[in-house]
Amino acid sequence: MDLNKTPRLLIMMFIQYFMQGAWNMTMGLVLSTYGMATIIGSSYALLGLATILSPLFIGMVADRFFSSQKVMAILHLINASVLLFVPQFIEAHNTGMTLTMIFLVGLLFYPTTALANSISFSHINGVKYFPFIRVFGTFGFMVIGFIIGEMGYSGNTITWYIASASGVVLGLYCFTLPNTPPKAKGSVFTLRDLLCLDALALFKDRSFSVLMLSIFVLMIPKTAYSAYIPVFLKALGFDNAASMMQVGIACEVIFMFLLSFFLLKAGFKITLMLGAVGNGANLLI
Repeated sequence: MDLNKTPRLLIMMFIQYFMQGAWNMTMGLVLSTYGMATIIGSSYALLGLATILSPLFIGMVADRFFSSQKVMAILHLINASVLLFVPQFIEAHNTGMTLTMIFLVGLLFYPTTALANSISFSHINGVKYFPFIRVFGTFGFMVIGFIIGEMGYSGNTITWYIASASGVVLGLYCFTLPNTPPKAKGSVFTLRDLLCLDALALFKDRSFSVLMLSIFVLMIPKTAYSAYIPVFLKALGFDNAASMMQVGIACEVIFMFLLSFFLLKAGFKITLMLGAVGNGANLLI
């Protein structure tokens, strides 16, 4: 592990998830507080769609034409401006524009998660050291959760402004990250690439198909949990809903540190199975 690059990657990952936590963690509660509870499900559905669509296109751009850290920087700076509009439409009870802006935020944000991972893997021994880098993202998520909760902002649109400011900071910081040049620079860009046919071909592999199906099934309850848990906590009388949610995140930190051990000792399949069992136990509780 490059000790000169590692601190920079840790900071990147911290701010990345600090920013995500600011706008995403209590989005359902914010919408509910401003009388827009009926679009909570639609909002998270649009974010899910953005998660599918945007990383494919942005990934092709980063792989062929531009350095990953520069693409990440531009996306965050653009998203920072978009984030400023979301609270204004929420406060105006404009459901159409709120959903549109949330979808746009997702399109701009989610590719940066993949880019952050790609940049990290390009400069470290991934299997051995990536969990150590990634756990700082969880720390960032926890820190903003406590800030929002303890300052009484769990259901307030100010969270979007915090996310916007974080986006500016991270966007500028990305320009200082280790250079991660496009891996497929100079390769011919074809219609096959645009339609992601090579990626779809992976589904011919039974193991890959089972993995994707497992992830798909696991994400259904997780998304519902993320969307409505702050609303549920508020209904129970917890004004600091964001702070209360960090109890679960603390467990994530512990298992992040153990992830390398399980991957190296137990293998990917058993680690995934243990994660699925743990997720099920979490939902039952």
